[in-house]
Amino acid sequence: MRIGFIKILFLLLLFGIMTRLFYWQVVRADELKAMVEGQHFENLQIPATRGDIKTSDGFSLATSRPNFLLYALPKTLTEQEKKDLATILAKLLSLGEKEYEEILKKEFSEKLSQNLYWVSLVKSLNFNMKNKINSLKLKGIGFSETSSRFYPEGSSSAQLLGFVGSNQRGDDAGYFGLEGFYNGELKGVAGNIRQERDALGLPIIFGQLLGTFKKDGKSLQTNIDRSVQFIVEQ
Repeated sequence: MRIGFIKILFLLLLFGIMTRLFYWQVVRADELKAMVEGQHFENLQIPATRGDIKTSDGFSLATSRPNFLLYALPKTLTEQEKKDLATILAKLLSLGEKEYEEILKKEFSEKLSQNLYWVSLVKSLNFNMKNKINSLKLKGIGFSETSSRFYPEGSSSAQLLGFVGSNQRGDDAGYFGLEGFYNGELKGVAGNIRQERDALGLPIIFGQLLGTFKKDGKSLQTNIDRSVQFIVEQ
């Protein structure tokens, strides 16, 4: 009698284990796989370089110059290290403006407090500022090369060129003039890298690396003559 009860109990326990395994490995398999990949892989976008707008003699009225995105890895830092990092970066980037320094410090602290492996701190840094930050050898930060729009002639032909700003998604887009009308050709197509990362969110050197190459934008050759344009504007 007692042996029979133990057998039934054992069978019920085995059935429960098998049912649970079926639930996790079959019913929720796709959902769990997606969750694991979301934690184990990171998608990084490689922005395309925007094409130049050139005069009739090949001089660039609108071009792109290298900038740097500053990012942080919050999960590699302690709470005190996060506070120190926010303070140091805010002081350096505010250029002595106390009110702006407090705003930046609050912004960086909020970003670093997020439960994320990777966060963007500053979207666009010039080469000199990047070197200043890099010389401090701060823990838990890094740089990714980007580009920004630059007009060598300043406001010359501004009414013809238009300008580049951010759209609703935060991506660069041309507005008005040639920048806006030919935005599709100038902007190019961004690439994408799917990088395998460890538990701390750091890239695995021999991990899986998938992605697509970026396609830079086309340059636009115009009939604008700089000398004639200068006379007309005057």
